[in-house]
Formats: sequence, C-alpha cells, structure tokens
Amino acid sequence: MLLIMVSTMSAMASNLAEFWASHQWILLGTGTGAVIFVLVVWLALETVLAVRLFRRQLVTEGVEVEFGTATIADDRLLEEET
Repeated sequence: MLLIMVSTMSAMASNLAEFWASHQWILLGTGTGAVIFVLVVWLALETVLAVRLFRRQLVTEGVEVEFGTATIADDRLLEEET
C-alpha cells in the first residue's frame, strides 16, 4: 500500500508541476490528478493519526464482544443457550 501511495503522490505531483509550469490552470485545478493528489495526502494524514492513536491506547485482554446469540471471548466462540 505504501508503494502505491508513494508512486501515486510522486506521479500526481509531477503532473501538477507540469500543469503549473505550462499555465494550464483548468488541468491544474479541476483535473483528476488534483483530486487524486488531495485524496492521497488526506489518506496519508489519516494513516499517521490512526497509527499514533493505536500506539497510545493500552492493549486490553479478555475483551468480550457479543454478536446476536454468540459471544467471542479470548479468541474462542462461546455459544449461548437460547
């Protein structure tokens, strides 16, 4: 994923720089490249924020999650009596 994101960012930055240098304002502002570049930057920022948040949270052991009639506890599926 990182390779795809870096290659996309570099290609879009190169295209946008060419559009800027050749004064093609329509392609610079409304082109698909600008939209993709903004989305990739947004994805990168969200990734950094998510990793920072994940590293700050403590790991909780023994968490139980209920799904309808079954409960998952300690990586085991416990069937509830109905």
